[in-house]
Amino acid sequence: MDNGELYSYVGMSIWMRPSEMLLDQSTYIKGMVKGVSEEAKKPLTEKDLLLPETAETDMSLQEQQQKNVGCLGWAVKTQPSLSFLFSYLSRFNSRPSRESVLASEKALWHTFKTSRSLSLRSVLSLSVLLVWGDAFHQLHKKKGRTEWTLK
Repeated sequence: MDNGELYSYVGMSIWMRPSEMLLDQSTYIKGMVKGVSEEAKKPLTEKDLLLPETAETDMSLQEQQQKNVGCLGWAVKTQPSLSFLFSYLSRFNSRPSRESVLASEKALWHTFKTSRSLSLRSVLSLSVLLVWGDAFHQLHKKKGRTEWTLK
C-alpha cells in the first residue's frame, strides 16, 4: 500500500497520495488538551455556550482564555466544523470569566474527542486546486518550494 509522502508544518502532517491529500493535526490537538481541568473533560453542551454577558470578568484568566482560543483557531484549519466555536469564544478574549475559560477548555476537549484528518480528493470535472506550504509561492507562475497541484 502506498502511504504517499509525508510533510510536517507547524503541528500539521500533510500526506500526499495520488489524487488525495490528507491534512492531520492529531498530534497538535492531543497536545493542546494537556492541562485541561477534569471538569472540562465532559461533553460540550449548549448550556456551556450560554455564557452570561454580565459574568464577572477576571483579567487574571485572560492569558489562559487567549491560549485556549488560539489553539482552537489553529485546529479549525482541519476541523472546519469548529469555526463557530472559535468565532464565538473569541469574543471573550478581552473579558474572560471562569465560565468562558471552562467553555474554551470544553471546546478543546470536544476537538480532541472528535478530531479526524481532513481529506482533499481530486474531482476530474473540476478546476485545479493549488496548495502550498510556504510563503514563497508565486501564484502567477504556479510555482513554489513546497507546492501541490490537485486536479
